[in-house]
Amino acid sequence: PECCARPHREVPWAAFQGAGIITREQLELIYSMDDQPVARQVELFHEKGTNAVMLFVDILTGVNKDDVICYALAMLGNILDADANVANYFTQLLVSTNGARRSVRGAQRGPLQASHMAI
Repeated sequence: PECCARPHREVPWAAFQGAGIITREQLELIYSMDDQPVARQVELFHEKGTNAVMLFVDILTGVNKDDVICYALAMLGNILDADANVANYFTQLLVSTNGARRSVRGAQRGPLQASHMAI
């Protein structure tokens, strides 16, 4: 859909890292994935595994900007369309954490307890 096309402005990935939504390592990963062909994004997802999953989880639960959420979902959708096996990393993370997740600051949060920060 059109709403999920590249935002009209650059995504402020560094601001999300500065706000504690994503880690420095996640910032480097999203920079390496952003604006790359889908085949390269799939390759990076396989290289990073559950760390790539946590990047998307942290973006989707920590960012409160529709264009960024839509863009992240579109990127993830394209990756999954290209290689459905990427979904296995989400399952691995759910099983290994019993459905709980950790924030970038390390505090335990349940699956539905997300903080939304507007950047």
